[in-house]
Amino acid sequence: MKLYTFFSPSHKIFFDKYLEPSLEGSKIEIVTKEISQDCKTGQFMENGWNLSMRKKLEYIIDTIKENKNQYFIHSDCDVCFFSSPLEELLQSISGYDIAFQNNKDKSQPLCAGFFICRANEKTLNFFQDCLTKINNFQHDQHAINELRYNIRYKILSDRFFCLGEDWNEDVEIRLPKDCIMFHANWAVGIERKIRLMECAIKSKNVK
Repeated sequence: MKLYTFFSPSHKIFFDKYLEPSLEGSKIEIVTKEISQDCKTGQFMENGWNLSMRKKLEYIIDTIKENKNQYFIHSDCDVCFFSSPLEELLQSISGYDIAFQNNKDKSQPLCAGFFICRANEKTLNFFQDCLTKINNFQHDQHAINELRYNIRYKILSDRFFCLGEDWNEDVEIRLPKDCIMFHANWAVGIERKIRLMECAIKSKNVK
């Protein structure tokens, strides 16, 4: 199966240091796309962020067109795997169009940064709708969550883990014992994300 990820120059460190090495030896083929640094700081919702998210949706749409009737994984680059996710992902998406990581936010439970998707007309229309209407929402994840009722979706188990709240650096991170993956999406800023990722990896290695 193919995993598609993208990054601007500011985020390439996450792909090089965490995502790519963590999938070595797996049966997953990584496909990358580097985009321009439209958001100069690389920080969530700062100037240029939504332009990058439009490019992300365009990338997902192109991916669906390239993989007709097949499964693919879409992942942000600030992700680290601890074991192969394939078996769990394929079990999770059975009977659904998309299985999203749990964002653990009541208003936006679906994480736009990690999901397994069936490339079909429903998912193509869904992401095209998100792209067309993105200006009506705060960002791509907001659009995905508001328009989610147009597809058959499922939320992945906590084995695909994120904090679900802004990271407090004074609080110990506790990953599930059978954690497959960690996503550092609840920290703003490159250096802070790196510290969060290192703390999560250390927590996993201690157990």
